[in-house]
Amino acid sequence: MFTINNQRVYSIKVQEPENENETGIYRNPTFKDKLIDNFEDEPINSLWELFDKTTNKFKKHDCLGTRVKLPNGKLGPYKWKSYEEVRELIITIGSGLINIDACPLIDVDDYGITSCRFLGLYLSNCEEWNISDIACNAFNIINVTLYDSLGSESSNFILNQTEMQTILCNKTCAVSLFNTLNACDDIYLKKIILVESEIDEEIKKLNETHELELITWNDLLEAGKKNILEPTPGTLDDIYSICYTSGTTSYPKGVIMKNGNCIAQIASSHLGPCKLPALNMNEHDTHISYLPLAHIYERIMLLIFQALGTRVGYYSGNIQKVLEDIQELKPTLFISVPRLYNRLHERIFSSLKKKPTVLQMLFNKGLDQKLKKMKSYEVFTHFLWDRLIFNKAKKVLGGNIRAMLNSSAPLDGEITKKLKCIFSVPIADGYGMTETLGPSFVTDTFDKNVGHIGGPLPCVEFKIVSVPEMNYLVTDEQPRGELYIRGPAVCTSGYFKLEKETSEAFLEGGWIATGDIVTFNKNGSTSIIDRKKNIYKLAQGEYVAVEKIESYYRQSLHINQIFVYGYSHESFLVSVICPSVDALNQWMKEKKIKKTHEEIIQMDQYKKDVLDELINIGKKCGLHGFEQIKDIYFTLEEFTIQNNLMTPTAKIKRHEAFKKFKVNID
Repeated sequence: MFTINNQRVYSIKVQEPENENETGIYRNPTFKDKLIDNFEDEPINSLWELFDKTTNKFKKHDCLGTRVKLPNGKLGPYKWKSYEEVRELIITIGSGLINIDACPLIDVDDYGITSCRFLGLYLSNCEEWNISDIACNAFNIINVTLYDSLGSESSNFILNQTEMQTILCNKTCAVSLFNTLNACDDIYLKKIILVESEIDEEIKKLNETHELELITWNDLLEAGKKNILEPTPGTLDDIYSICYTSGTTSYPKGVIMKNGNCIAQIASSHLGPCKLPALNMNEHDTHISYLPLAHIYERIMLLIFQALGTRVGYYSGNIQKVLEDIQELKPTLFISVPRLYNRLHERIFSSLKKKPTVLQMLFNKGLDQKLKKMKSYEVFTHFLWDRLIFNKAKKVLGGNIRAMLNSSAPLDGEITKKLKCIFSVPIADGYGMTETLGPSFVTDTFDKNVGHIGGPLPCVEFKIVSVPEMNYLVTDEQPRGELYIRGPAVCTSGYFKLEKETSEAFLEGGWIATGDIVTFNKNGSTSIIDRKKNIYKLAQGEYVAVEKIESYYRQSLHINQIFVYGYSHESFLVSVICPSVDALNQWMKEKKIKKTHEEIIQMDQYKKDVLDELINIGKKCGLHGFEQIKDIYFTLEEFTIQNNLMTPTAKIKRHEAFKKFKVNID
């Protein structure tokens, strides 16, 4: 996908620039003549049609799997439903939704939509989520995703904006939903479909105030079986879903996704990333679904894999025990986000410090040898060191992983290199947005260079536009500016009922302004170097990109989470750090200090040691003096969704973090 004359080339220019403030337009070198918008051999009109076609090919293959609960309360092996069984359930559930009039046609006050049918999906990853997702598409119902740990304010916003009348949820989310309804002025909801075998007393009690119709999953199945209907899917121009972004500042924005956007993304991914070296995804692969399905990253990856006949197993619902699920399922591809990769890296090196000195020396020697080999030959395996040390690491992820994918945000380059060598597999970096329906860029699996996002998928093209107020210009020696993306996967219908926000993000000519500042590399790849909004101008007039600084500092084992901030009237930066408990315990052991964690983080010596390490990391990464932090406030409270300091996609809510820690920052 990224090769020309046996040379790695990530993009190729297909059109000259229109003016001096932007670059030319670039595409994937293998697909430079035409952007992929559908399957060329047999064009598809909807996700239902694609799933139906896949099922005809892989009828008896495992499709969806869930761990069995044993009589002793423990979890057993995965139990699978075949593609044929899942198709039957999709038609039955879709028929049930129509038969009970769960999703009536309602008038919509949107500049691009007049009327539609809605079903809310408000539950964690499970078979019922994906069955309902495709069932909606089979009967031209628009599903609306809500997060299983969404705050009451945002839930209220989505309920009011869509005026949906039915939501599918589990008990946990139903409790949160009732709390939200108690704060709603206008309630349009009439039905709740519970993915439970029966409705328990707590839910009945919470419903007394609202008197909604409560329906179980089995009730819906029975309603469908009474009158099985023929699917009535929409066209490429019909809406598949409204997927709400988790925004780091204000209310969520509902991205309008059409069948055509989805099909373009899936067809493009099959031709491009799925065929990268070491991936070559097919019906023999296994995927574990644990990242939130309410967000486009996991959702589109699952749809891409399912269209190949891949089987999908769900985690058991407890993210703290996801490794147990992984070891039982033995997936072939591991998909995650920087925060989890950082935590994995931290756990490995923290546990290493507890091992005997000889083992530590062997591990570090082996890692050093593998890093050198990777730099020279783009190889992540080593005959000797893998047998001695690193094959054990692979078993942590089940033993069958042959590649990893990182997306959602950039992963620190040094951490990427180490994890490649520790797990002896390539790690591809991806870049995408909800608005581009998932992946837009990806790196080659065997590229030894890190710190970039690779090149475009076959369904998108891009250009870079100068941002003179930040001194990022396309006329620089290496062109720099804001990344613009265009193509059939881009959801140009915009944001639901938000005409102003749509016009600001989706520009003339079909472009979306991503807000990410990139630099254009010689091999056609791009590297994210800044964020258009998350910059501070210090008193001396220097601009600083705090997300870049945070990504460098995360190399420190002392850090669990970090938030860097700077006032325009000050000449330096400060930070709020939630320390790693493992590193904290190790520091106490080395210093022979017996105090509580709360007492330790108040100690000047602890702050000095952490600050010194961060300054050294900053110097190695090339930070200027004004980019280095000068002080730290430590907190043992993690940034979470529950305390409103983190989005469900693991990004810090910077405005909320500043409000919470303003007194400490000052």
